[in-house]
Amino acid sequence: MTDGGTPVETGAEHGRVGVRKVGMGPLGWGLCAVLCNVAFVPTVLAVITGIASLRDLSRASPEQRESGAGAEAWLGVVLGLLWPLALTAAAFAAIVLVPEETWAEMREGFEEGFEEGFEEGFEGAEAPLEGGGAREHDILVLPPDHHPATPVPMLIWLHGYGSSPNLVHEAYFERLAESYGIAVLGVSAPLAYQPEEGESEQTRGYVWEENVANDGDRVWDAIEGVADRVTPKEGRIVLFGFSQGAGVAAELAALHRGKIAGAIMMSPGMFKPEVLYGFKPRRGPPQRYVISVGAGEIDRNIASAETFRDRLKGLEVQVDYRVVDDQDEHVFPDDFYARLPGWLEQLLAERGGLGRMHSEEALVRRTLDGRLDREIAEGFLKRAAMVESAMAWVGHTSLEDVRPIADALLEEKLAERRELERSWPKVTDCDRLDRAFAAMEKAGIVARQNFTDCGTCGAAEIGDEMEAARKAGLEVRGYTFYHWQDTESAVEGSGLYLNYGSAEEGDEAGEAIGREIVKHLEAAGLKTKWNGSIEQRIGIQPLDWKRRLF
Repeated sequence: MTDGGTPVETGAEHGRVGVRKVGMGPLGWGLCAVLCNVAFVPTVLAVITGIASLRDLSRASPEQRESGAGAEAWLGVVLGLLWPLALTAAAFAAIVLVPEETWAEMREGFEEGFEEGFEEGFEGAEAPLEGGGAREHDILVLPPDHHPATPVPMLIWLHGYGSSPNLVHEAYFERLAESYGIAVLGVSAPLAYQPEEGESEQTRGYVWEENVANDGDRVWDAIEGVADRVTPKEGRIVLFGFSQGAGVAAELAALHRGKIAGAIMMSPGMFKPEVLYGFKPRRGPPQRYVISVGAGEIDRNIASAETFRDRLKGLEVQVDYRVVDDQDEHVFPDDFYARLPGWLEQLLAERGGLGRMHSEEALVRRTLDGRLDREIAEGFLKRAAMVESAMAWVGHTSLEDVRPIADALLEEKLAERRELERSWPKVTDCDRLDRAFAAMEKAGIVARQNFTDCGTCGAAEIGDEMEAARKAGLEVRGYTFYHWQDTESAVEGSGLYLNYGSAEEGDEAGEAIGREIVKHLEAAGLKTKWNGSIEQRIGIQPLDWKRRLF
């Protein structure tokens, strides 16, 4: 083969073109793929080397081509492709030809194994954790300006097997608390879940005993543990649970009809659902239950939800049961956060109701307003990114679509901002900062503004920025950056602090870069505070943060 008129050595003999010898070559890798394919690595090597060899041969003159090289390359490609083609054919045949009864048996076997695995984990849970009251992972959300002695309705959240209360989104429940004057308490179960082999200790969660007395004690202890901060209103407690926690919610609500108005149950499931079998109708205030389960969940979950529905109806309470058609996984339904306020109003309707103090739209608008003010003041995001950031800050909401509200608010604020910028001086401190950073880039110091969320992350990622600059052909002698939290402090009037360092090792090289950074900043008209130590960041004070948009 030739490249620009110069022979290229690709085979064993100089000037002759054969197969690409990457390890065993295409034929060797193809045979390996047929005999002992592991993670399709031989297949990939056979195809790549084979195709590369065929391309080499197509560009070479007849005199340069080694005898049999073309056949060897083609054979390697074909052998390498046998495995994936055979697996594809087998999968297609399985889908088309395997009887529905066989698939049903396989599904049943999977569900039995799933159930056995959970039962083994349940039996291996630790003994009940010692100590009552509030725990580290319990969550309490209160209405603003709440007085601990003022009784309020309470929503108690019971998590699923091996999980913890922090599964829910606190920002949503903060708005819920403010909207309705309701307290939200997330309770961790009484047993400690043991992480399986290979799992991090951070996966540690909790397991309900499915002993109604012990599980109830854990909930009452948690309420007692926050008695100095909140007083539940008698009879206006609602339990909300997911999976195993949903079953526990049904247990406790059915046994404590006077205290509890009802329960909201998402995909309920328990290892011992017979706990409800012995319950008998009790006189007392009316109760209401909501049960929601996904149509695509495993049969065991659907059967469990049906069992709870039937047993609860036998207790002469009202049960709203629904199957969510497009829910295939064991998760909260997509409309949970939108439906929760309405469910709460239904459950509490005959116990004094649930008065709305603020609309969800007003609270969402307030959150968007504050976040957009922050994004505009910082001045780094474009329009679309500002909206996305503000919406992410809102998180889950019962509103159908937040974007129109965010778009309209942003346009109002941008119009106000344009008017404000007209009164700014021709050159602001942020303009000077931009000039200094641009000058440092030209001088071989990689300079990044508003870079990552903290100093630790910035120090870890600035190396990638330096390497990218080198690959672009630039000289790199050092770096400097300030992170998102630094930006927030600067906007609030606390000045700005820069991290820095040298591409060379040693404190002396780092201090030299620091001195050079100070010169660039002061040349741009900024005042710095720095004592020449590599261990301290370079401060820019005072700094009047006025950053122009777009």
